Order: sequence, then C-alpha cells, then structure tokens
Amino acid sequence: MAGLTGVTRTRSERGFGRRPVLRAAVFGISVVLVGLAVTVGYAAWRAHRYDVARGRATVVVEGTVINDRFEKNFEIRVRWTGIDGRTYAQWLEVDTQYHVGEKFAVAYDPTDPSPQGFVAEPGVGHGGDESFLFLVYAGAAAVVVPLWWGTRGLRFSYAARQPDRPMVAHPRVGRYTQRGWINYPSTRLVLYELGSPVPYAWQRVMWHPGIEEIPEKAEVTVRGESSASGLVGALAVDLPGGVRLVPVGRVRRHPPKRIELRPRAGVNAVLGPDGRIVVDRDDPPPRPHPWWRRGPRYLLVGVLLGGVFGFGQGGMATVLPGSVFMTTVVLTCWTLSGGEP
Repeated sequence: MAGLTGVTRTRSERGFGRRPVLRAAVFGISVVLVGLAVTVGYAAWRAHRYDVARGRATVVVEGTVINDRFEKNFEIRVRWTGIDGRTYAQWLEVDTQYHVGEKFAVAYDPTDPSPQGFVAEPGVGHGGDESFLFLVYAGAAAVVVPLWWGTRGLRFSYAARQPDRPMVAHPRVGRYTQRGWINYPSTRLVLYELGSPVPYAWQRVMWHPGIEEIPEKAEVTVRGESSASGLVGALAVDLPGGVRLVPVGRVRRHPPKRIELRPRAGVNAVLGPDGRIVVDRDDPPPRPHPWWRRGPRYLLVGVLLGGVFGFGQGGMATVLPGSVFMTTVVLTCWTLSGGEP
C-alpha cells in the first residue's frame, strides 16, 4: 500500500482533517485559559461586593451563638437583632471557636433592606469566600495543561526522529469498561511485527481522520527509541498516505486494563483502474462530523456536574465557579485523551 492518495474528499472533509491534533491542543488550552479568566473575574466581582458591603456595615449589635461548626467548617451560626427590631440568623466564618450561648458582636448596614452581618471584632473572623478556592484550581490547570501539551509535543518530536520499523497496525476504539464515569473514546493501535501473529505493542494515539480510511490490517511505519527489547517509549506511527499519528502516553507491551478495544469500521484498499489506491468500505462511510462535535455534550455534562459540586462547596455563591471548573476538567480530559469526535 503506497498510500490512499486516490481517495476523493470534499472541501469540508479536507479542512476537517487538515490539523485535528493541533486543533484539539489549541482547544484544550483555550478552554483552560477561558475558564481561568471567568473564575478570576467572578472572584474579583465577589471580592468587590464583599468589600463594599463590609465598608457600609457601620452599626454593631450583640448577637448569640446558636450553632457551632467550627471543627468542621470554621463556622458558627449567630442570631442577632437589628436596631429596627428584626431578628436575623446566619453563618459566619471565624478563626476562634465559640460555643452555643456565647455572645458575639455583629456589624451590619442598617440601610440595607436585607442586611448581611459581618464579624465586628477585628482578628476574629475572616472574610473568606469559597469562590476563591476555585482560583487555585483554575490557576493550577492553567499551568499544568499547557505543560502537558508541550511535553506531549516534545515526546512526539523525539519519537519521530528515531529509527523506523515496518509493522502492521490494527486500529481500535478503546472505551473504559467501568460504569459511572464519563467514557471518553480513544484511538488505539495494536501493532504487530511483519509475519508475527503475536501483538508487539499497544499504542494510544491522537485521533486523525486518516484512521477512518485504513483497512483492518494496515502496513505502517513505526518510529521510536530503540533498546535491546525493541522500540520503547512513545511510538510515532506513519499511516499509509503520509499521516503521522501523535502518541498519547508510553507504548504498552500488554493489553490496557479495564479498556474494551472494539474494531473500527471495515475498510478495504483496492487498486483502481487508473493504478491509484481507492478505498472500498464494507459499510457506509462515516459522516464528516466536525472535530468538536463532542464538545457541546461534554460542556453540558461539565456544567451539570460542576453546579452540583460548586453548590456542595459553598452554596449558590460557588455554583458558577464550580460549573466553570468542572467544564474545564471534562473538556480538557476529552482533548488530552485523544480528542476523538
């Protein structure tokens, strides 16, 4: 098989398959940076609102501790009465433990129709906001994810410069067998040495539309670092037609655990009347889905999971940063797993 040069593609399919790996990487990094920007903006807005409200809280009244969750959440619940005679009860974060029945000074804004109480005594409470915790999460992701993509690119470049070896690749779709998790499909190649019935290695790769156009047993060129046991490390695989696949992780000498490997659609490569390779599929060709077609689905999953996670962290105040954070995690895991549409 010299290559699938005789395959006819539409304009959209050519654009779709031009650089899907680069698009997945840019998309994954952009998601993290946008998530960080939204989280920073929301946290800054919350901090500004808190500072304004705290500055207007000029009246101090005496309240009573009615519940104590200091050992668990550094919180106490205080009941206090304003100068207008209305009674309020709310949770306040403190640095010192108080017991039920103790007196506690609360500052508030009497001009506010729904006033919020603040710790009146300096050094006792802290104006912490759970939404700031997500700044740490988003900041860590903004550093780790670009480094992850950069490391993957360097490993790919290093493998592509190593000695090559002809092999036979069986393309597979990998899915986790465990239930209850978001199941990202992944592209995996089972590699065989020429003439050997025993698998040589299993390599996970970034998805590329060229994989949809190779037969069940495709002759490929595999590049990687050589050792006494053969090629090691990440393996760069050249498909017929000149497409070079980007490896995801190291090569495996044994089948991946808890992963079900399914064959891809049947494809046959035949020699056309003009001497060029023509693809003859055993089933209808796949629709030219956009590379990001799973994005909206995972976006919705991330928003729903993040909303629940954020609400559990700090109530309604952390629903938005929780949704942004979990959406970032879900979309990033999808792109890093191979970005299969």
